[in-house]
Amino acid sequence: MEKNKIFKKLILTLSLIGLFSAPTSFAQDINAYVNLRNEPEIIAEGKKNNEKEIKSLEESILNASISKSAAEFLLENSKETIKNIAGTLKNQVASSNENLIAAKSLLATLKEEGEESDNLADLKESYFQNRVRVASCYMLLNNTPQTIRNVRNKLINLVESAEILLEESEDLINQVELNKKYKIKDMDRKSTGLYFSSPSEIEILNYWRDYQSNANPQREFAGLNLADSNLDTYLSVKPSINDGNPGLPSDEALLDANHVTNTIRYAQGLREVEADREKSYYAQASSFVNYLNGNISHNPALPNSLDKSNPIFRDGSIGTSKSNLHMQYGGFSSSIIDQISNFIKDGDSKNENEVGHRRWILNPFAQYFGYGAYRGFASTYVIEEGWPKTSTELVAYPSNVGVSEFFSSTTPFSISFGEAYDISNVTITVTDLKTGRTLAYQTGKNIYTSYKNYGYLNSLSWGLGYSGEAGSQYEINVSGVKLNGADYPINYTINFISLEYSHN
Repeated sequence: MEKNKIFKKLILTLSLIGLFSAPTSFAQDINAYVNLRNEPEIIAEGKKNNEKEIKSLEESILNASISKSAAEFLLENSKETIKNIAGTLKNQVASSNENLIAAKSLLATLKEEGEESDNLADLKESYFQNRVRVASCYMLLNNTPQTIRNVRNKLINLVESAEILLEESEDLINQVELNKKYKIKDMDRKSTGLYFSSPSEIEILNYWRDYQSNANPQREFAGLNLADSNLDTYLSVKPSINDGNPGLPSDEALLDANHVTNTIRYAQGLREVEADREKSYYAQASSFVNYLNGNISHNPALPNSLDKSNPIFRDGSIGTSKSNLHMQYGGFSSSIIDQISNFIKDGDSKNENEVGHRRWILNPFAQYFGYGAYRGFASTYVIEEGWPKTSTELVAYPSNVGVSEFFSSTTPFSISFGEAYDISNVTITVTDLKTGRTLAYQTGKNIYTSYKNYGYLNSLSWGLGYSGEAGSQYEINVSGVKLNGADYPINYTINFISLEYSHN
């Protein structure tokens, strides 16, 4: 009913607007009847608020659909108007040509009659009036093409405005539908015992996609164009052994790498870190020294091409001792961008138990990171003393929202704990909410417990073979954890999304 009222008002408005009205007035008249409400909010107040938001989103979809239908109507009406106006003006031109021929014929007749008539004054007056008539016909013929062009330009602008409005309405409908879908999924979220609050799925997607890289050249990474760090062009300073310089990534490459890091941290509810140039210099020196040695080590040997006094080795040794290290092997790319994805997965046999690289990336106390890479060797400077630390932090990976680009079937689940937690005797169940399959894990059997304090936290890691594909869902239930001597149950769901593709 409301939609019909709006359309009646729209049609009335179109009928009252003059032929030469500014095209933008049509869009303004439509927008006057359409109130688009699209304000996604963090889901934090429970099911009741979610239901209100979903209802509001449904109203937004209705309003956007009305806007889309109005734009389609306006577009079709404008095209038909162009046809009608063009036909009318063509008829005017034809009529003017006929009038001109008739006026010329009459002038010739009057001239002949004037030579034979005694009433010369009357004939002269008639002759003068027909000369004016002929001049008017010529003026009409001269002005008609320009009139056609002016009207056509106005209507073309009107069509373009309608097409833009139509495109915006379709985009809005898609976005609101996506918001509604994620709001409904958020209603089923469980997050008992999680220390950090994970943002909603749509907020994570928007966080990732709202970033604009200024790097050159670029390559695609999870739907964004980021620095192509497989090429040396991402370096603003090239390495020089003779000058004792390991090189340095460009500011643009550092920001791109840091955006990948911060997206991962944001999805877990952690604060952002900043890309630090000094730490990036040490990370670059670390990468270059490992490149010269042809392998990675936190305590590298002196490369054959360097002497001990070369500052590259000194600074590279500092960098390797403070950094996550990676080298390209077995299909695993290692660039200033790709290394972050590899660190957070920690999905090879050397790292799946400790998940130490992951724990440093998800260090809740971190403030600054540094990034470096050179020809298949990469480093992220992650260790810094002096950060304020407490003992009750708890970081799950993934938290309520998993990102499929940063997970694979060889990626274990993990939870990192502050020192106040007792994690010595734990049972964990993982239920695949799509298939209903549940697997159990126990300390001493298939849960790995680490007290090595990576990321300044202890950790539990478990489970391989979970796909983490977009749309997959898991429920994690943890029992046996104690906080200051009291039982501390943990229960949460993980919904996996893709940064690049929307999904059902």
